[in-house]
Amino acid sequence: MKRLFFNGTIITMTGQPAEAVLTQDGTIVAAGALDALGCTDAARYDLQGQTLLPAFLDAHSHLSSYAASFLQVSLAGADRVEAIQSRLSDWIEQQPPGDTGWVIATAYDDSLLPPDERLDRAALDAVSRAHPIVVQHQSGHSSVWNSTAAALLGLHARAGQLAERDHMAALQRIPLPSVTVLGERCVQAQRRYLAHGIVHVQEGLLVGSLLPLYQHLIEHDLLLLDTVVYPDMQTFDACKARFPQAIGRYHRHMRIGGIKIMLDGSPQSRTAWVRTPYRGTNDCGRSTLSDAAVCAAIRKALVEQVQLLAHCNGDQAIEQFLRALEQFDRAVIRQLRPVLIHAQLLRADQLDRVKALGAIPSFFIGHIYHFGDTHIEQLGLARASRISPARAALDKGIRFTFHQDTPVIAPDVLETLWCATCRRTKSGIVLGAQERIGCLDAIRAQTSNVAAQYGEQRHKGSIAPGKRADLVVLGGDILRTDPDRLRTLPLTDVFCSTVPRPD
Repeated sequence: MKRLFFNGTIITMTGQPAEAVLTQDGTIVAAGALDALGCTDAARYDLQGQTLLPAFLDAHSHLSSYAASFLQVSLAGADRVEAIQSRLSDWIEQQPPGDTGWVIATAYDDSLLPPDERLDRAALDAVSRAHPIVVQHQSGHSSVWNSTAAALLGLHARAGQLAERDHMAALQRIPLPSVTVLGERCVQAQRRYLAHGIVHVQEGLLVGSLLPLYQHLIEHDLLLLDTVVYPDMQTFDACKARFPQAIGRYHRHMRIGGIKIMLDGSPQSRTAWVRTPYRGTNDCGRSTLSDAAVCAAIRKALVEQVQLLAHCNGDQAIEQFLRALEQFDRAVIRQLRPVLIHAQLLRADQLDRVKALGAIPSFFIGHIYHFGDTHIEQLGLARASRISPARAALDKGIRFTFHQDTPVIAPDVLETLWCATCRRTKSGIVLGAQERIGCLDAIRAQTSNVAAQYGEQRHKGSIAPGKRADLVVLGGDILRTDPDRLRTLPLTDVFCSTVPRPD
């Protein structure tokens, strides 16, 4: 089917202006003057002054975790221990009689609790001892377990609390839902991404227990969107062996993108590895990998000729990654396109090295709004103001991307654009006005830059002939919209080349 888009603001992300865009069967045929493209056999799509731009691409998230979240209790916004207990109790009451299965809760944010309240094992035991209960922190880096859950898994958790490696290892031991049930939720999750204009997603940490799920998704054609998976070091070879057709190319919308390593935790949990201690403490967070292990991962990526993603929030974790990369030939490393996932506390004195290595910071810039007030408390205003230094990176000519780390937060790209242009916390504090960027640069960090991060810029990320007709329509002219209103701008239509439209 041919479709002609016209009469609106068209952002091509190529630097070339366009009055109209012509597509056919999921591919962009032409972009340019309306008079030149006004063919009579195309269905006409009158933008009526709205904005047409490339569909958004997910630079980092966790598809399976997002899918699983639809089977879990959301604690978003719960600001008292009593409110948390009430939501857990309500969930349990809705389960079939006699059901004593796991109760898994997400989106717990301890910064919302009063100073004299704390969620611990005793608080969860008061909800139920018949059910194993685990409450996951919104950061994804810590959790609280009741006595029943701890006993079932043999956990030694002080006050029921676990963090980082212990937390992640324990989560992997919880029985997964059936692949059929989780597969259905993966379809639901993909449709939720699509509703936010995202047409390409990521499995940001593929562990061994998820391999059967992806086998099921592929066998039953349940991957609607292109999905790039990044196994950990322990799972990479097994993933290759199971999915040989997904190495270096898409197989039923799945591609093995590379290897994922974790170098530290999260700043809001005080587990990000930082050079200067957290405010009022002698604590610098924690390192999760040795220098030798980081270098081993780089060698593995080079041998396999795949990308390497490194979770590194703190400046000391970033330093460890940069130092390891610098031990290898710089030209070879640049071809690797290493990605610094989150890069929250990337320092100004590290930027030149990031550029020289061809590394790509992928900023979780939504931290400004969702966790900014906590960062001020933990880091002090001056340090917190420098998180996600997008303007500093832009001024250095460094290509960077944005992501939502879903399910940590919803895959709401327009909120991310607002965060990048306004940098306002929940309490209204402008956090690092000097790091604000313009709307067009923010859009680039969710479109063309993400395509380049994946090495897929020939087919995605901009509006140009031969590329996929993955497009979004936004209400109004986004380039003339007050930055404060960006997150409320309506997303009125989405065109995805891999998901047929009813029309």
